[in-house]
Amino acid sequence: MSDAFALHDCSNNMAITGRRSQAVDLMEGIASICELLRKVWQMFVTFSELLQCVVWHHWHVSRVQSASSHRSTTTVCTANSLHV
Repeated sequence: MSDAFALHDCSNNMAITGRRSQAVDLMEGIASICELLRKVWQMFVTFSELLQCVVWHHWHVSRVQSASSHRSTTTVCTANSLHV
């Protein structure tokens, strides 16, 4: 009978070891997914910052160009009014 208990105990240990192995595999899979999500988030943040810089630059350039064209129009109007 002790052989039967030893065999049963051995199969229980193998089942427990198998479950632990599956748990470790699952945890490693979850860690890999978390790392992938972290990298995707970093790329999103980087893209968002880049987009913000491009939008700010476009807004700033258009504002400078608008102010420049306003000054040149004002200068032309002032010059024309002096000649009248």
